[in-house]
Amino acid sequence: MTNILVGFWKFLICFGLVWYVVTIGIVGVKGFKNIKTMLGGINAREEK
Repeated sequence: MTNILVGFWKFLICFGLVWYVVTIGIVGVKGFKNIKTMLGGINAREEK
C-alpha cells in the first residue's frame, strides 16, 4: 500500500512539474511574440 502511495505522489509531482514547464513555455513564447510585434510596431512608426 505504501509503495502505491509513494508511486502515486512521484507521478503527481512529475506530472505537475512537466505541466508547469510546458505552460510557462507556451505563455513565454506567446508573450515573446507579442513583445516582438509591439516593438516592431513602434519601430515601424518611428521610421515613417
